[in-house]
Amino acid sequence: MSSETPSGFAPVPIPQEYMDRFFKEIRYDISLIKIDIKLCLQDIRKEVSEIGGRLEDLERTVDAHTQDQEMLWHRVATLEEQQVKLEAKQEHLGNRSSRNNIRIRSVPREAHHCFHSRHAARDPGG
Repeated sequence: MSSETPSGFAPVPIPQEYMDRFFKEIRYDISLIKIDIKLCLQDIRKEVSEIGGRLEDLERTVDAHTQDQEMLWHRVATLEEQQVKLEAKQEHLGNRSSRNNIRIRSVPREAHHCFHSRHAARDPGG
C-alpha cells in the first residue's frame, strides 16, 4: 500500500509560503477576536461596576429605611404605652370626680339638669 488517504487520493504537498500565509491570516483573525473580547470585557466590567455602585446605594438606602422603621416601631410602642397610661388616668380622674359630686336625694334628675343649664347661661366665664 502506498501513502494514499482512505478516500484513495494521494496527499498533495502544500508549499511553505501558503502555509505561512495561512498561519499569518489565522494569527490576524485571532488577534481581531482577542481585541473584540477585550472590548467586550471592558464593557462588561463597566456595567458590573455601575451595577455594583447602584447596589451599594440600594444597600445604604435599605439600611437607612430599616433604621427608620425600627425607630418608628419603637416610637409607636412608646405612644401605645402612653395612651394606655392616659386612658387609665382619665378613667381614674373621671371616677374620682364623680365621687366628689354632690347628689341631692329626692330631687328629680330633670330639675338638676335645668339648674345646670341656667347656671351656665349666667356664668360669664363659661
